Amino acid sequence: MNNWKKYLMNAACASLCLLGFNTVVLAVTPETKIVPTPKYQLAQTPVGYCTVSDPTDSPLNIRERPNGEVIGILENGTVVAIG
Repeated sequence: MNNWKKYLMNAACASLCLLGFNTVVLAVTPETKIVPTPKYQLAQTPVGYCTVSDPTDSPLNIRERPNGEVIGILENGTVVAIG
């Protein structure tokens, strides 16, 4: 994986952690099977996508900065490209 891709993935994981998500880092090989994790599930693929999965079934607020004005929402099941 290129250095810039590693940087983007680390920055994305750090951003999601700051938003209160628990992230799981996976090493993906042809033999790897990605299995959903319980509680605060964050589905990840090697190309930088995740799925919104909030156990409270409330939408995820989108903000430009922490505690800023809500500029949008993402419903559960929405696939988001990271990067």
